[in-house]
Amino acid sequence: MVNSINQKAYDEREMTSKLLIFSVNGCICAINSDLICKVTELSNISPLQQAKPYILGLTEEDGEVYPVADLRIFFGADKETISASNLAVLLENGKSKVYVVIDDIIEFVDNDVKPSACLLNKNPCISGIIQTGDRNIILLSCENVLSSLKV
Repeated sequence: MVNSINQKAYDEREMTSKLLIFSVNGCICAINSDLICKVTELSNISPLQQAKPYILGLTEEDGEVYPVADLRIFFGADKETISASNLAVLLENGKSKVYVVIDDIIEFVDNDVKPSACLLNKNPCISGIIQTGDRNIILLSCENVLSSLKV
């Protein structure tokens, strides 16, 4: 079960455009909540043989089977050095649904901030940087993340 603060933040999101702020490998990231179907803790993941290292396997929920990808490994963390996490976000872009494993959910915020461009960014999964107060948040492109996962 997602901790009560995170679950409350998820339950209270409105249908207006919001961003989910979360942590991955010590970085603070954000994605548009319009593409989020669910935030949950996964318990049963069946491994897949000969899958990419970031593909943890498949999980079944509500009669459907979903691939599970670990964003921490996808963005470069060594599988052997990261602690186990079962916190996952189900993303959907109309073509596919994928659970992505993250470290922690921080909050949902209004999407009223325009990200700055990343001039040196060559990663299509990163849309830009959002600066809020004393922290920089990496804005991810859900569409590009889902297509890059190649599940």
